[in-house]
Amino acid sequence: KPPVHVLFPIGSRGGVTRDILKAAKDESFFTELANRFCSNCSLPSVGTHCRNCGGLTPLRNLCIICRDEIGDDGNNKQCYRCGKEGKTYSPISYPLQVVLEKAHQKLDIKATEPLKGVKALMSKDRAAEPLEKGILRQKYSLYVFKDGTIRFDATNEPLTHFKPQWVMVSIEKLRELGYNRDYLGIELTSTDQLVELLMQDVIIPLDAAKHLLNVAKFIDEELVKLYGFEPFYNASSLEDLIGHLIVGLAPHTSVGIIGRIIGFTDSQVCLASPIWHSAKRRD
Repeated sequence: KPPVHVLFPIGSRGGVTRDILKAAKDESFFTELANRFCSNCSLPSVGTHCRNCGGLTPLRNLCIICRDEIGDDGNNKQCYRCGKEGKTYSPISYPLQVVLEKAHQKLDIKATEPLKGVKALMSKDRAAEPLEKGILRQKYSLYVFKDGTIRFDATNEPLTHFKPQWVMVSIEKLRELGYNRDYLGIELTSTDQLVELLMQDVIIPLDAAKHLLNVAKFIDEELVKLYGFEPFYNASSLEDLIGHLIVGLAPHTSVGIIGRIIGFTDSQVCLASPIWHSAKRRD
């Protein structure tokens, strides 16, 4: 909280909703961004390549006084003229209106108000996201966390065994996932048989599945329109998520545990092995 579509800083220009569209109406726009500039076009960049000519835009450590570039050779990290240390970010004049219009053209999508950014970036180099990501997130009703991830919060619930009829998945699909026998070793043929849950398989809430379906669509459109790759998920229904991998996280750790979606539940909990839940909460 508050919800954010894209990690792009607009200060107070976007009003209380931090609306990038509102901020872009002002032709004079200043913000604090990483020191990335195209030598050919003399344009600022939020990425590693210039959006105009495709040239490289390496991150530069600039003196805060003279604006000269300071090399990082391990020994000398200070300006040779004034002795001041440099910074990898600066307040700059950024052509927000032009960049926003180019993002609309590239995606063939028009953002609607409010397209929510952030007041300021807090990362070491003040690295911002391209506006295209925010426009696509808005399209799929998604929001971004401060580290650039899209998440879904659910309560842990341990589960060791299940019946196919509980998880909204067919016998045929479960057999494809490796569930060929029940807990007694009898061949799996009925939705009423009790089956032991594999250690890294998870059964997610329907609300989480709907959210992740939108995430899959967002990623695919991002891959195609922003990066020029083929789509990965090609998901059009909740069933298309079965067999795909997710990452389980605990709020206070930085370690992600891989899980595989094998079904859905009407409850608001994530059902998984107690070992999987425990692994999320350990370093």
